[in-house]
Amino acid sequence: MLSCSCTLVLGFQAPAKTMTFDAPAPALFDRALVPGRSIHVWLPPGYHQQPRRRYPTLYVHDGQCCLSNDEGGSSGGGGEGSRWDLNCALSRLVTAGEISPAIVVMLDSCGGGHLLDMDLPLGPEMPPVPLLRRRWLEYGDNPLGRKYIGYVCDVVKPAIDAKFRTLPSPEHTSAMGSSMGGLCAFLSAWRRPDVFAHAACLSPVFQLPLITEVALRRRLRPDARLYIDNGGDTDSRKVPLIELADGFDPVWQLGAWYLDTSLQPGVDGMCAALRTQGVPFKYHREAGGRHNARAWGGRVERPLRTLLPPDS
Repeated sequence: MLSCSCTLVLGFQAPAKTMTFDAPAPALFDRALVPGRSIHVWLPPGYHQQPRRRYPTLYVHDGQCCLSNDEGGSSGGGGEGSRWDLNCALSRLVTAGEISPAIVVMLDSCGGGHLLDMDLPLGPEMPPVPLLRRRWLEYGDNPLGRKYIGYVCDVVKPAIDAKFRTLPSPEHTSAMGSSMGGLCAFLSAWRRPDVFAHAACLSPVFQLPLITEVALRRRLRPDARLYIDNGGDTDSRKVPLIELADGFDPVWQLGAWYLDTSLQPGVDGMCAALRTQGVPFKYHREAGGRHNARAWGGRVERPLRTLLPPDS
């Protein structure tokens, strides 16, 4: 059995509660490639007061950066700019009736969250590989990335469905992430439409092979809700080189400055590929937006409204 540590966040003002449960273990070889990790589960207000109600489910990558400090969030090495405060946005929107109440599953990335955290082992029994960051591989469009998506679909999701009152069908299941996590969210709906119907991709890392595949094939479900956004330089506003609110880590300041601008050609290419296939999607350009969790958290209400419309 694979043990997963789960943080249950019971509504906006309720204190955090931590519990541990066992998920079915994958095959031994898969376990070495994709080890377990902490999973934070946010339950909507009223979950315990309505024991017969079932809820749609949203899976979010880089879960260690999603929660606010008072709910156990981690800065991930990037200072104050490395938290989404997702639990606060969810509570605001649910209370206002702007989104459907949902169970939100936030999966930590494996190996830490700092950009320089690169010397990582491929598995618990395997030696570190210099200058290789596991997160880039797990969230990427490659064999290990497919193993990770399979782990989420075939190990984590069945455990969540068994433990919580979810609506388990694909039309009620979404994925969301940022940067490489945004790519992983798209791949979840693209590679496994039998599990994920909807995806939100914030500042995603889209590259030519996947863009070409999307332009030539249509694999997304007909009922898919798809959201894509990006920040970066525009004619009207440039990304500030330094943002004091993002902390004083020079590596993160540099990455937050240039990455969204450098990702724009891939985002444009993916949007063109989706239009070629007649796939509807929502796109937002955040003029001057930086590439970090503070920026994503500042606009996270947009994808939440797309993925979780009222009465969805």
